[in-house]
Amino acid sequence: MDPITHVAAGILLGQAGRDRFPASRWLVPLAAFAAWMPDLDNVVMLFGPEAYMRYHRGYTHSILGGALMAWLLAWITARFWRQAKRSHLFVLYFLCMLSHLFLDVITAYGTRIFLPFSDARVAISSVYIVDPLFTLALVALAVASFLRPAARRTLAVSGLALLLAWPALGFGVARLTEFRVGQLLAERGEMVQELHVQPDAFAPLWWKVVAREGDQYVLTGLCWTAPEKLLPEHRFERAENDELLRLGRQAAGVWSLRLVYGLPGQDGGRHPVRHAGNLCRSALCGRQSAGDPHPRPGHSLYPDGRPGYGRTPGEGVFLPDGQGDGNPADADRGSGGDGSRQPAGSRVSLTTGAVGFTPRGRGPFPC
Repeated sequence: MDPITHVAAGILLGQAGRDRFPASRWLVPLAAFAAWMPDLDNVVMLFGPEAYMRYHRGYTHSILGGALMAWLLAWITARFWRQAKRSHLFVLYFLCMLSHLFLDVITAYGTRIFLPFSDARVAISSVYIVDPLFTLALVALAVASFLRPAARRTLAVSGLALLLAWPALGFGVARLTEFRVGQLLAERGEMVQELHVQPDAFAPLWWKVVAREGDQYVLTGLCWTAPEKLLPEHRFERAENDELLRLGRQAAGVWSLRLVYGLPGQDGGRHPVRHAGNLCRSALCGRQSAGDPHPRPGHSLYPDGRPGYGRTPGEGVFLPDGQGDGNPADADRGSGGDGSRQPAGSRVSLTTGAVGFTPRGRGPFPC
């Protein structure tokens, strides 16, 4: 989740518990900092995008890590603010840390909240990673709690209730979307073995859908303003484990995705992942189906033809077909080795870890 939402949650928690502490102008800012603090691991970006993919939402985003950081912040605060009880500070800061973990878990990226006991990425895909309506509502209530001191606690508690209610609504709509998409696919006579739904931009109205049908993945979506039909679809053939291992040896970024999202191992096993991993597999482990108007995904793993990320965040990985050598000239044109254009629908966002696709004529679906 974006930092503004995390900070707003910390402000609301600080305002709600303000009466339990000696008067101080520093309590709410410290609560806001505690709510953002797990993102200190963003420092791994200094070591490159692969390090960010592998280590972000790691130990600082775990329950145990949050408790340790809350204790450290409470100890430091109590050294300078002797009137406040360290135990009370710890409880407040730990709740702020937990709010950060909660806001990350409700997105599709996956958060390793059980480290070091388990590296499973937990994701309850119910809120899009940047939800302007949700964030603005929290910010408005946080600001109002300063402007109306008499109603400060009421406004703060209302904001915290919204913090729980909006994801609950999204979770319910996601289950309803799964049911509706299953109906639409069944009406078309399609046999679906797996069905995964995750929020897209403008959720809970707009949802991204990945279905597995035999040896193919179907990438589509549903908008609740027109629930009688699915959005334009793209089909991908499932890749074999040997191909994934070959990709991992060619490009570190693909290997990182295998580690992060539990792609099939050499023994066919998978890491314990939730929806985000399944969705990422749906695109990363697939090749463009022969029925697509542009059948060749091209050779280059990355838009600039080198084993790293694209020029701009969110440009994604283009899957090779096993024939080319990753010619940078082909990659810069976004084309295959035969000069054909790179097909829409064959990219995976490395920024969020979620599947992204571009239906022709409709513009990009954010990841």
